Amino acid sequence: MGRLTGAENYVLKKSDSNFLIALFAVIYFTSQIILGTIFHKIGTLQAFMLQTTLSSDKFKDIASGWIASGQIGIYYQHFYLDYFHPLWYSIFLS
Repeated sequence: MGRLTGAENYVLKKSDSNFLIALFAVIYFTSQIILGTIFHKIGTLQAFMLQTTLSSDKFKDIASGWIASGQIGIYYQHFYLDYFHPLWYSIFLS
């Protein structure tokens, strides 16, 4: 324990770099814009409700509506960026 990987050391050394902070800010906000355009196709409010609901019935209603209309694939597209989002966001915040 206590050993950092090469990538972690690089990020720590460069975390004072304004360029690196600006770069990851641009990547992060570009990612958000792309996610917004994906969600716009299926209804931004519905996507927000699906991701924040605590009701399984509400989740099923929204998802089944997208399945019935053939739009569920559009929702799945957002996962490609979503997988990397925590990395970009955490580097931007560091």
